Amino acid sequence: MLPTFRVAAIIVLCNLYCLKVRGQNIDSIMLSNAADSSKALALGNYAFSISDSKPDSSLLIAGKALTLATHTKNKKIYAQCLMDLGWAYFKSGKYDSAKQCLSDSKMLFHKFHDTTLEVRVMENMSSISNYEGNYEAALNQLLAAIQLLGSSRGAEYAFTEKMIGIIYRQQGDFVNAKVYLKKAAADYLQLKNLKSYADATGSLGNVYLGISDNDSAIYCYHKALTIYLQLKKISSAAISYEDLGDAFVSKSDLQPLPWLDSALDYYQHAYNLFCELKSKQDIAVEKYKLGQALTKKKQYPLARKYLFEALAEFRSENAINNIYLTLLLLSRLYYEMHDYNKAYVFLDNADLYNDTLNQESKNKAIADMLAKYETEKKDHTIALLNTQNALLNTKKKLAEYTLYKRRIIESFSLALITLSVFLAIALFNRNRIKQRLHEMQMRNRISGDLHDDVGNSISSILLLSKMAAADGGNNAALINKISENAHEVIERINDIIWTTNPKYDDGENLRSKIMNYIVPLCKMNNITLNINISETINNIKFAMESRKNIFLIAKEGISNILKHSGATEINFELTLRDKKITLEIRDNGTGFDSNIIYKGNGLHTMSARAESSGGKLLLDTHPGNGTKLLITIPLSRIPYS
Repeated sequence: MLPTFRVAAIIVLCNLYCLKVRGQNIDSIMLSNAADSSKALALGNYAFSISDSKPDSSLLIAGKALTLATHTKNKKIYAQCLMDLGWAYFKSGKYDSAKQCLSDSKMLFHKFHDTTLEVRVMENMSSISNYEGNYEAALNQLLAAIQLLGSSRGAEYAFTEKMIGIIYRQQGDFVNAKVYLKKAAADYLQLKNLKSYADATGSLGNVYLGISDNDSAIYCYHKALTIYLQLKKISSAAISYEDLGDAFVSKSDLQPLPWLDSALDYYQHAYNLFCELKSKQDIAVEKYKLGQALTKKKQYPLARKYLFEALAEFRSENAINNIYLTLLLLSRLYYEMHDYNKAYVFLDNADLYNDTLNQESKNKAIADMLAKYETEKKDHTIALLNTQNALLNTKKKLAEYTLYKRRIIESFSLALITLSVFLAIALFNRNRIKQRLHEMQMRNRISGDLHDDVGNSISSILLLSKMAAADGGNNAALINKISENAHEVIERINDIIWTTNPKYDDGENLRSKIMNYIVPLCKMNNITLNINISETINNIKFAMESRKNIFLIAKEGISNILKHSGATEINFELTLRDKKITLEIRDNGTGFDSNIIYKGNGLHTMSARAESSGGKLLLDTHPGNGTKLLITIPLSRIPYS
């Protein structure tokens, strides 16, 4: 479309939204009696207001404003002037410096919890990214600004929504563009901000025009135009007239009449208003628009008149792109008039301007690269000087306290060595005492086991022997009892030896010990045994106490089943699950009332053994339903430490 400068104008006008004071004369500002802080803000605002027309002067004035703000030592004013300097850098084509200034000011506003100014900085950064064609970065800045504003749906929120919608439209994402522009229009209407509501509605019309929904576009443009006329916003009304003309031209592609007449009427209104405003560039654009519509209507003489007038104005302004488009349209006009010679001449001239446009694009790219190089070079030089100064200051400071630091280090090192020696000695003695205490406890336990188990059994054998000697010939039963007790003593001594011998600490020996005890016992009593001892048990290195407790619990559990349950089947499992050793013994016997019998010595002993290894015992039994014994011991309590 011809007036590409309008997109940039919209961006600039949107950023003018955040201005408070614009257009003061710099001399009057500097000569005023205001404080430096007020002067700094006024200079920054003035620099912003002239950034489009006089970018170099804007940069100079913004620099002065920042200098004044530095002297005031007011960080918030400094941040505001830094924001204005960033915008001046942007308008001067120094994008990296602009981004740095805006980024620094954003950090300061964030520190001061000034959400409004932080959002405005993000909007400015978005404008830079949008100008560079980096729509993704521009969108990310604005979406982050929306999140920062949160639930405060004021004018700033609506403005950010509108900008997001405009960028989505530039990307060709008309779906999201409609969503955000509708939200912005609704928010402005609720805030009773008619001018901004009309702006958002007009932008929404541009979205509809982009998807060839001409009727919706015309509706939006009419609504915006009505408000502009009511508010006497002549410039905005002129743009709305032009937008309506564009919409009717688009509609005329399907049915030329009467829509071309409507387009001409709206372009004429726009032309009259721009003449009233004395805006030469806009007048030239409207002449081009009128010439375009008249060419479509085949009114060639009048179309040619408008196009030549527009071409002359574009040439005086050296608007290369507009000259190129006008020459193309004149070539088409003469072609339709069958004047092929002139059609060729204008087309040839248009190609020359097209080459100029391409060369300008190349020159701009080279200039941008050179500017970036110079900026980076300058920044590198400043950074190098700062580094050198920092090094000099560091050397001076090092020279001042090197001796003091050395003495501190020597004293600290001596104290640390002394403390380390004392700690080493204390730890050595502690470990030695702990080891001896452990050995003593182990010996006491073994002594107790020998006394309780073996001593009682031997006393029983001695008593039975005396009874057998006293009984004349009827002593066969007593002798059998003596034999059983003697066998039990041997078995207990073997258990104690197995428990205390370190070579049996691995899981494979525990597995063999349990198998050797249970399997023959069940066969002897005609009991079906389903035994499952996981192979993962073989790889565990058991502490002596844990190994002993697991075996004795298993032994006691099987013994209780054989003595009391009347079971015909036993299921025995010893596995490693979820980093826990799990021992489960189930039978199909008579079961019992655990509330009565659980207090018995056997169950109490098994529970105590499980708890001493850091585990717990669960009993599940009911009369007539068999018995399930479940012991779980954490693996962390099983192996050697």
